[in-house]
Amino acid sequence: MPSSPQKLSPGEFAILKILWRIESGTVADVREAQTRRDGIAPAYTTTMTMLGRLVDKQAVRVDKDRQPYRYRPALRRNTLLKRKLRDFVRTVYDDEPTVLIRQLLSDEYLSADELAELLRECASSGYPEVEE
Repeated sequence: MPSSPQKLSPGEFAILKILWRIESGTVADVREAQTRRDGIAPAYTTTMTMLGRLVDKQAVRVDKDRQPYRYRPALRRNTLLKRKLRDFVRTVYDDEPTVLIRQLLSDEYLSADELAELLRECASSGYPEVEE
């Protein structure tokens, strides 16, 4: 697994999310999933190009031993999501996650009850430094 993939575009990230869901697939499989998600069929060559870029960035692996080629994620979902979240908190919230949590609470994306439940789950799971 690559330790530090190049930055993924929103479109590349969307395709990687599809591959996480379907585990592996051909260009046609990914394109069909894109069509279901967006309601619009992207050009076959566009999906193929995006998959090729993901392979170049080592975010996706391709099996060329059979036709059609099959693509599968080279990155674990949780690993990449943690990395993206850290980058987001660092960039947008100046490395202060509590500011993000306060914002989520004030905008009602997260209720106080949901936060309390999360804290209970974290405490019972043994996450470090979690107190209610």
